[in-house]
Amino acid sequence: MLPSPRHLKRRLRQRQRWRRDARLRAGGWYDPSARSEQHAIFIGGCGRSGTTLFKEVLNRHPGLACGPETSLFGLPFSVDNIAAPWGIDRDELIDLQASCPNLIRFADRFSERFLRQEGKRRWVEKTPNNIRAVGPILTWYPNARFVHVIRDGRDVSCSLRNHPKERIENGRIVPLKTNNPIDRCATRWRDDVADGLAYR
Repeated sequence: MLPSPRHLKRRLRQRQRWRRDARLRAGGWYDPSARSEQHAIFIGGCGRSGTTLFKEVLNRHPGLACGPETSLFGLPFSVDNIAAPWGIDRDELIDLQASCPNLIRFADRFSERFLRQEGKRRWVEKTPNNIRAVGPILTWYPNARFVHVIRDGRDVSCSLRNHPKERIENGRIVPLKTNNPIDRCATRWRDDVADGLAYR
């Protein structure tokens, strides 16, 4: 059976992302010696575990600012992960990236701008995939706190089974009939929880 055109397109995009990430790695973008003085809070956990709800609760605090997900740390870096969700011009982010020697300087400048805009003191970065980068995050941000959100694996697996329910195509919301295999959902929960518990 031949893969569908949509599947092939997704594989091609994924391959391009990993190639771009390999170039960034070779250029020192993920410099392990980089450090930030920020007292940031990072939230991570398996998707569908309640990280968004927890972020919204923290965001109501007068000193904490949490915007949309950035996917800066647990996935290959891409300004496209930030541009649309944050409503920031892609070229502006590309210019910011070009002016920064590494990911941590980029994240610091990005979050400092966000904190000024919100009039708050402390950045909260919520992306579920942060759970896959706890070690590097706590190395880069020695003053940070990391919150690992854990939800019952049965509930998470059931929620992941039909997620995502929609996608955006040409500016329109298109419903999906997602039906992920339950064993893959349970494995993802197990692996993500184990990644976080290793740093307890």
